[in-house]
Amino acid sequence: MFQALLTPLRARFDLTSPRTSAPPVLTPQIEEDELDPEDFARDVLIELMRNSVENLKVAEDTKTKILVLSEIHRMLQQDAATKDVFRELDGFLILMSILSSVQDRSSSLVVEPAEQVLSDILETTRLVMTDLSEAMHAHSENSEYFKNVVGYGSLEDALRGLIINPETVDHVLGLILAVALHDLTVSDVFKTLRVTSEDQFDTTLSRIENRLGVIQRPGAILILWNAIPQVASHDSIMRCAILKLFELLSLANHRNQAILSTLGLVKSLFARFYSARTDTTVTEKERYILQKLLRRLLDMGATTSEARLIFQKAIKTDEKGEKSLDTEILDVIRFGIKSRWLEHLSMESPAALVLQEENMRGLPSAGFTFMIWIYVSSLPKTTHPIFTVRLGGKTCISIAISDDGSIHISSTAERDSAILSTAKILLKAAMRSNFSKDDAIKPVVAYLAANLHESSKGTSSPLSPISRIDATDPQEKAEQVLEILISTVSIQSFHLQFASALPLTRICLLLLGDRPSPSIASQILTLIGTGLSKVAGNCGATVTTPNGSSSQQSWTTESNVENLVEEIMDLHASSPTFRQIFKSHQTTQLFIDMFKNFANKLSSASEVNQGTKRILEKITHLGLALALDEFISGSQKREARILILDIVQSSDAVLNPSSEKLSIDPSLVVDTRSVRQRIASARFSIHLGEKTVIKTMSRITEWRKTIQVSERKRLRKTILDLREIRRQILSLHDWENRLTSERGLWPEDGVQVWRLDETEGPYRIRKRLEPQNEKILNSKVDNNDDTIRDIEVPDVEVIEARDAPKRLYLVPGSIVELDGPQRAQRWSHDQVAAFSEKTYLFRDVGLEIYFKDSRSLLIVFLDKKKKMEIDHRLASIVGRHSDAFSVSKTPLLGRMSSKSSTWRTDELYTAQRKWQAREISNFTYISILNQLSGRTPSDATQYPVFPWVIQDYTSQSLDLHSPETYRDLTKPMGALTPARREAAQTKYSNLESVGEKPFHYGTHFSSSMIVCHFLIRLAPYTNMFKTLQGGDWDLPDRLFSDLPRAYDSAANDVRGDVRELIPEFFTCPEFLENAANLDFGVQQNTGERIHDVKLPPWARHDPLLFIVMNRRALESSYVSENLPAWIDLIWGVKQRDSESVNVFHPLSYEGSIDLDSITDDLEREATVGIIHNFGQTPRKLFTTPHPERMNHGISSLPIGTLHGIEEDAHLLVQGSRCIKGTLLSGRFE
Repeated sequence: MFQALLTPLRARFDLTSPRTSAPPVLTPQIEEDELDPEDFARDVLIELMRNSVENLKVAEDTKTKILVLSEIHRMLQQDAATKDVFRELDGFLILMSILSSVQDRSSSLVVEPAEQVLSDILETTRLVMTDLSEAMHAHSENSEYFKNVVGYGSLEDALRGLIINPETVDHVLGLILAVALHDLTVSDVFKTLRVTSEDQFDTTLSRIENRLGVIQRPGAILILWNAIPQVASHDSIMRCAILKLFELLSLANHRNQAILSTLGLVKSLFARFYSARTDTTVTEKERYILQKLLRRLLDMGATTSEARLIFQKAIKTDEKGEKSLDTEILDVIRFGIKSRWLEHLSMESPAALVLQEENMRGLPSAGFTFMIWIYVSSLPKTTHPIFTVRLGGKTCISIAISDDGSIHISSTAERDSAILSTAKILLKAAMRSNFSKDDAIKPVVAYLAANLHESSKGTSSPLSPISRIDATDPQEKAEQVLEILISTVSIQSFHLQFASALPLTRICLLLLGDRPSPSIASQILTLIGTGLSKVAGNCGATVTTPNGSSSQQSWTTESNVENLVEEIMDLHASSPTFRQIFKSHQTTQLFIDMFKNFANKLSSASEVNQGTKRILEKITHLGLALALDEFISGSQKREARILILDIVQSSDAVLNPSSEKLSIDPSLVVDTRSVRQRIASARFSIHLGEKTVIKTMSRITEWRKTIQVSERKRLRKTILDLREIRRQILSLHDWENRLTSERGLWPEDGVQVWRLDETEGPYRIRKRLEPQNEKILNSKVDNNDDTIRDIEVPDVEVIEARDAPKRLYLVPGSIVELDGPQRAQRWSHDQVAAFSEKTYLFRDVGLEIYFKDSRSLLIVFLDKKKKMEIDHRLASIVGRHSDAFSVSKTPLLGRMSSKSSTWRTDELYTAQRKWQAREISNFTYISILNQLSGRTPSDATQYPVFPWVIQDYTSQSLDLHSPETYRDLTKPMGALTPARREAAQTKYSNLESVGEKPFHYGTHFSSSMIVCHFLIRLAPYTNMFKTLQGGDWDLPDRLFSDLPRAYDSAANDVRGDVRELIPEFFTCPEFLENAANLDFGVQQNTGERIHDVKLPPWARHDPLLFIVMNRRALESSYVSENLPAWIDLIWGVKQRDSESVNVFHPLSYEGSIDLDSITDDLEREATVGIIHNFGQTPRKLFTTPHPERMNHGISSLPIGTLHGIEEDAHLLVQGSRCIKGTLLSGRFE
């Protein structure tokens, strides 16, 4: 009958739930006599659970829901299989639905009393929360399902109406805590706290503390935390209660502390703590609880965002706007820095870490090492495994901890497990298992050296601020480790290993220290006794081996013991604190026993070698010194001295066997005089002779010399300290600049103004920006003052810069700012990497120095003679320090001259060959040509020149594959259109007809005005432009404000210019933006205020996108094919070719005029102005047409080489700004 009844039931459960992915499993028909009663009962419970969940879905009234929820709770407690059914039938979702509608009574037809309604709501809520907790308890699948599918956010939303209801809030909060701890007994906590008076507050919390267990559901705790503002916004007592409850939870066990620290409570807690200081509704007690809880959570560490928030709030601003440090926040930061816990795993049984190793047939024959730090918050009730090695299903090795804290080690080789009841036994076993230099000896000695002499009153050893290792009583623990080490070294084989690994004498003195305790001294004496026993054991026996190893070991032991005894004698004679250890009767007796045993063994030996006799003699001297010492304990003084003297007499028989027996009267070493007799003896000793006075005077002289030397050292130390303080101040200013930058922790108010930094990248690229309004200008100087030479100033007159003659400022606009602070820079000699000779206004009077900090300095001299003097000095400096500089900083090193020479030819053809083979980019090749021709970013009159490569500045999209996109590189800018070409040729013919030197263009493709025109928005070129214009801006319509209009003026307008581009058009998008909000005025024709540079439509108003596309166009196949023609116009055979319409003003070419030959100041100044305004043509590099680029070679430039990141134009998009648009196959849409 039962089988017939259960057949459909079993058929239903044999089919897989639609919520699982496993295929259905068909089970065979079960006979009636084969039915297991447990399976039968489980099947009945499963069916009942299914029916109950279905009934709960359709239940309408509260009474029915309460009844069904009670039945579900009983079934969940009886069998874990019902929890799977509950999950598969959407039981969790049903519970959330009931909670959401538990307060809705609109559908009820019967009007019940308010008390009954409230009672039903509370009971329903209690049963829902109880079923929820029970369904997830000890069931990982349900816990993960509720966490990831249903979510604790859904539970928080369902409970929100109950939390804001004053009649249900305490009951609901208690249930949330009960779910979090899976303990229904704590559900009354908040109701108890609500009725507790303020004076009974602490007493009630102390009773609650004993009921708090381990947090099981962190999500529920987070709901409780989020409810604080809603529950206790106007109730300070309730706020304190909840905050104190969280503090008690963190103190209950380490697991709770770890869970709370991972819930992200620090930000909201710190915000509450920060605002509570000015909130009058917050009591002092609440502030104290907030601070304690915050420190408790920070003890586990903090995330980067949390730490950033705390650091930002450490700066406070008063009413006057002045900023200062907040001491309370600094206390929080200081406590957070001392966080004890490293990153670790908090595990709860049955959690485990499983590491699998494939293709393992067994454990390694040489053994293996396993190390783990374990913090056991509570001992297990039964033996719990810590570490287990399994092979297949067989346990090979197991380490477990028992309820009494003992460690059990078992393996397949031993039937009985070894019990290590104390850590000392475990440490001894580990030490002796692998007593080698690196694995045991050096680590143990290092630990002892750091902790053996720790003192609670003095400065402690540098323990890690984040270490969780128990650092209490380090000296006591170290003494125990020393005892284990000495017991191990007492074994002969270990003693030899220890002595061969480390110098025994120095190690013993290190462990003794300046103020050894009696226990430490006893251990060291034990070690000496071990050595003496070995020495005595070697006497009377001659050991020979084929390689003499035993003899060598014996000699080494004797040498070590002899040196150690000698050092102990010196320490006893020089250190009163060391002699005080013999106040301990145990220490003195240990020395006596050691001395006696050694002397007795040598007395019975047949033969004693000379080394052993020396050891005995020194120990005898030490014994006599102890016998005469006043530090021996008074109660044992006489007895100890008599024993020592007896041993000294027996030792003398070994040292001098042929002499008479030594007899020492004990009264000679025991002072039996009275106090009065001792005072009289002291008075008599005052009467000194002449020799004693002379000796005293010599000592005073030596003392005076010693004082002088020490004072010199002190003065030197003071100077060094001042230098260090100065260095630290500069370092602090650097940190201040970083922290107050726009991306720092405490950005300064106001707009940050930037300027172009002087730091150069590969191939003289400058695109780094630095703050223009920084408080301290960092000179970027090496602080090694030892390498800075003293400068001898000749006997000359020093004048103000504004009083200097005009001939020092040869170029209009080159005068420095004479008002305001000036940047002073200095470099030590070893910072000079290279230098090159430069021309300045076609005069060979310039030197450009390159430094290892990626900066350069252009120096212009009055004449060539002074330049050559510095040239020779720089050559010797670079020769001494050239090996320390990296070639990647600048492409051309060594002595680089501005004149034609072999090195320039080699560099030129090397670069040309690499460009042809596609090993370097077009941008890099043009940069090298600029530098070889004397162009430098340090001189605006000789700024590097780059070509216009794009002529399409009107399209919405840019097609880099179309030739129509590009400018004609075979023609100069002044001859791109027929009209401009005709105008240039006409001008040339007219000048030629009147007998003047003909030229096509009155302007140039590069000049200081053109450079400043393009870089007007970027300091320092902003001030340079105003200086060139006489102190003010140019007319707004003539400023650089529209890129398409600038190209049209340079390429199409007959009355326009012929300017080319500068490197910033391919590297630096910042020069296109008016970040400093400079007022350039309003255009007259449009009435529009000039701000950022207007970009072509395909750039989408994004300067970075324009730079990227312009750089890609420069590296395109079209430009690579036609670039040789443009190079011929600038540096090659067509540089002054009339047929190519490429002739500029005669004064723009090198060698056209000699300024040094002009004696008239007015004529000289006028000539300088002409050269400056017309520009300077680069030096000619090629005398034959430039070869074309090869079509084969590297298709994409390598990353990580000399040309590296700077070479790949695609990597420019990795900046902080986003590109607006999509790049598809070279076309931007």
